[in-house]
Amino acid sequence: MRRSRARNHALWWASCLGVGLSPAAPGTAGSLVGAGLFLLAALVISPGGEMELAAFCLGCVALFSAVTLGDGHRVCRQYEDSDPSVIVSDELAGIFVVYGGLSFLLPNVWPVVSAVVGFAAFRLFDIAKPLGIRRLERIGGAVGVLLDDLAAGLYALVVSFILIGVASQLTGMA
Repeated sequence: MRRSRARNHALWWASCLGVGLSPAAPGTAGSLVGAGLFLLAALVISPGGEMELAAFCLGCVALFSAVTLGDGHRVCRQYEDSDPSVIVSDELAGIFVVYGGLSFLLPNVWPVVSAVVGFAAFRLFDIAKPLGIRRLERIGGAVGVLLDDLAAGLYALVVSFILIGVASQLTGMA
């Protein structure tokens, strides 16, 4: 009974309160939750609070990384899979890498622009897994589950920074 409760607890947290149990595209669902949390935080944090928003995002990276590392191994064992799709805490850690970086590097950009561009870039890198990301996933267990999403977040941050920066220059919004 106690072991079953621990597995359910781990699944509950690693799936981000059940979001990862979505029958279609659980990784995308988890990333959408991250985008929503980012936009909500941007609304709550007053204008001019870009550094607070960046700090919030980095706190989310730490929190969701800890959840993935703490509960991910139990869920991997439970599903007998090295990276079960129900674990979406790693997606949230990865997407908040993008949002934290953009909040810090491009503080004058509307958060909705960062949310949309960052989401699209993150999902592209998370799904395609280019440039060594797939190799990180092969590490296996909770560490591999997390590392590929953190790497996808870093690549997505670079691409998003370039795209938003170029668009800002072309539209004169910089």
